[in-house]
Amino acid sequence: MAVYKIECRLGTDRPLVLLPKQLFTVATSEGKGFVKMKYGQKKIQATAKASPNNNIIISKDIAEKLYLPPTIDLHVKATAGRVTLGPIVGIMTTAPPFKGNHFQFQIGKQRRLFFSRFMDIAAKRNMTLFLFTPNCIDWQKRAVFGLSYIPSGQGQWIRRWYPLPDAVWNRVPHRGAEVRADVLRTKQLFKTVTNVLVSPDDYFYKWEMHEVLSREGSITRHLPETIQYRGAESVLQMLRRYPEVFVKVCSGSHGHGVIKFEKPDNSVAYSYHLRNGRLRKGKVRSKGGLERFITNATQRKTCVVQQGLQLAHYEGRAFDLRATVQKNLRGEWHVVGLSAKIAGSKGITTHVCNGGRVVPGGWLLKRLYADGGAKLNDVNAFAIRVAEASERASGWNLGELGMDIAIDKRGHLWLFEVNTKPGRIVFAPEWAVKERYASYRMLVDYLQHLSGFGE
Repeated sequence: MAVYKIECRLGTDRPLVLLPKQLFTVATSEGKGFVKMKYGQKKIQATAKASPNNNIIISKDIAEKLYLPPTIDLHVKATAGRVTLGPIVGIMTTAPPFKGNHFQFQIGKQRRLFFSRFMDIAAKRNMTLFLFTPNCIDWQKRAVFGLSYIPSGQGQWIRRWYPLPDAVWNRVPHRGAEVRADVLRTKQLFKTVTNVLVSPDDYFYKWEMHEVLSREGSITRHLPETIQYRGAESVLQMLRRYPEVFVKVCSGSHGHGVIKFEKPDNSVAYSYHLRNGRLRKGKVRSKGGLERFITNATQRKTCVVQQGLQLAHYEGRAFDLRATVQKNLRGEWHVVGLSAKIAGSKGITTHVCNGGRVVPGGWLLKRLYADGGAKLNDVNAFAIRVAEASERASGWNLGELGMDIAIDKRGHLWLFEVNTKPGRIVFAPEWAVKERYASYRMLVDYLQHLSGFGE
């Protein structure tokens, strides 16, 4: 598989393609003068002839049918009777409509900047990467009116038609949007109407994640005891076994919906962070009071109750680790970044929005442990094992995972959470610039692999 320049400059009304010698020999090896040209999910049969140079030269009819620009450099795979161009990958998101146009949408400056970084890397690899929402698809035409960033010159955003892609990267921004009717319908249509691969399929929810990984023997001993919340007795039952427990909203993120419980006396003490990060504390003295408090604090959302751990501390404060694990061009898992989140002075979680701070994970481990290098290797190997187990047990086609890993005072590793769409705040500090770019590059690696154009 190599990269070729594709030019639309044949003055004929019929589908005709001139192929470089090496491609022409393979594509016409069955002795027929016809080949099927494919780009994304669009195909057209064309007459094939030998090209006078090393470029692929096509007629206007092929360019229009496959939604190709007048000139473009793409990877090309040739087999008997077929020439496949690519890769082409769509990024699915949600956004408000643009000036009432069914096929257009508006997207904010920060999100444009985020997506442009991937498109810049993809353009240097001769990949087609475009952004779209569910309303941008014309299923009858098998085409998408997408938005893409052209990095050359001053950089510009353009909107045009693309074929349904080889693969879709699901970047629907939050859980509420993930269950919208148009998003669910689009994902289902991609599965049933086309050969498009969509990854990842959805968010992991806390109980689902626990259930999935509980089936993996190599991971089980690293999971804190977790039960579904079924009323105040669930909390009291866990407090009989552990000095502290946590109630966590299954769909929560950024530390929101996490309540810490302790039982210092006949009462139950609680503490949790408000949305503004402030810590609220109190006590309840009856089972009924505990029930009412949890119902109000969680807004009746589905929750789990989880064992509290005696975490290792750095400079007197608890910390945990966020490992970002991604796939490369060959579909192999790698730890791209490891950050340590240190709890704030009054934090019950390590989240930055609750007063925590982020430092390099390897740096912290080497300062805290005499065998810090070995501990770092253990954490990275464990993160890879969790990624493999998550994909195997869930049955999902995963490419990026963020996982919260804790170390207790005995040095044992614990897995708190696995996210299929991890936030990128751990890459925000200046010291994380190298890891941040590596994360962008690895995601493009994975999209290229997903499209069938990897190594």
